[in-house]
Amino acid sequence: MNLLFLSAARPFNAETDQAAFLAGALAARGHACRWMAPPGAESLARVRAAGLAAAEFPDTHFGNNPVRIAAQLRALRREVRACAPRVLFTVESPTHLLAALAAGWLSGAPATRRAARPAVVRWRGSNTPLRRRPLSRRLYDRATRLVLVPCRALVEAARAAGFATAHWTVVDGCVDLERFAPGPADPAAWAEAELDPGREVVVLVARLAPVKGIPVFLEALARVRRERPGVAGLILGEAWEGQAERLEADVERLGLGGAVRWLGRRADVERWLRLGAVGAVSSVGSELFSRSALEYMAAALPVAATRVGVLPEWLEGRPWARLAAPRDAAGLAAGLLELLGAPERAALGAAARREAESRFAPGRMVDRVEALLRQAAEAA
Repeated sequence: MNLLFLSAARPFNAETDQAAFLAGALAARGHACRWMAPPGAESLARVRAAGLAAAEFPDTHFGNNPVRIAAQLRALRREVRACAPRVLFTVESPTHLLAALAAGWLSGAPATRRAARPAVVRWRGSNTPLRRRPLSRRLYDRATRLVLVPCRALVEAARAAGFATAHWTVVDGCVDLERFAPGPADPAAWAEAELDPGREVVVLVARLAPVKGIPVFLEALARVRRERPGVAGLILGEAWEGQAERLEADVERLGLGGAVRWLGRRADVERWLRLGAVGAVSSVGSELFSRSALEYMAAALPVAATRVGVLPEWLEGRPWARLAAPRDAAGLAAGLLELLGAPERAALGAAARREAESRFAPGRMVDRVEALLRQAAEAA
């Protein structure tokens, strides 16, 4: 197949991460894959490093300015004419609309003239509500051949909003099982984190944004330490503006001084997960694709999380996982205490790893998406 992947995002996020992985994996299987993104997008460097051809939109903005939209559309149409893709794989709303326009699916052309047009596929990982407008309905219901989503909640929300969902399909994400394989902790990591080797550590990997519920995690950790005083928290993630000061104040207020380590955004997350006893997700929203939960599982860590996004679909009823309501620090603390105190904690972690291997293996995801994209291209 000949595929053109379209992203409007400049920073890397969970959706572009999975789409870029798919592009590289499909290219490795012999498909002709090309990537298009705005100038300066982090994804461009990644896909080029993987050996993919990449093009740039003329502008970094995809807003409502008609002049800019027209320029982006002209650039995309040139790219479509040059590489003649069978599938336009779109990652965000702006590129979704541009793809449908560039391919002519919104023009109302007769069916006999539509047969050779590329199929528009949407990779939708956003919980932004669908707009109940004629253009949105036409875009999703008539101009899009396939919508790929990471969780059932998005399909149900679309159906509740009155959209047709027969062509919506849930695709489990994937995790790098080799990179996040469990193994012995690095003694130098203990020293760098200023923690005694073997200390019980709860790891949280998340950007320090309000939606990630870091204050909830800190309160839960304070509750855990009332029963297990030696437990420490290890937090990896980039702080949003103003968040670091607020969170440091929470640490002082909760008496967690000396019990929390802030490591910032790290490229070697797998190294730090090996210090952990349990992985935590404290988000109060979002998590339609929870990369950190999958990384914990792959690293053989039991998981304590809040019941948001895809997490109930992945974790509900698993013996190695505990779920609490969002913003319920007491419930999250109870889950952490159960997992930390489980005599079979190593076995629970091994079961989490097996789930990652069986359900979230990269090859399984690529097989599924490859088959769906073939069907979409043939039906276009």
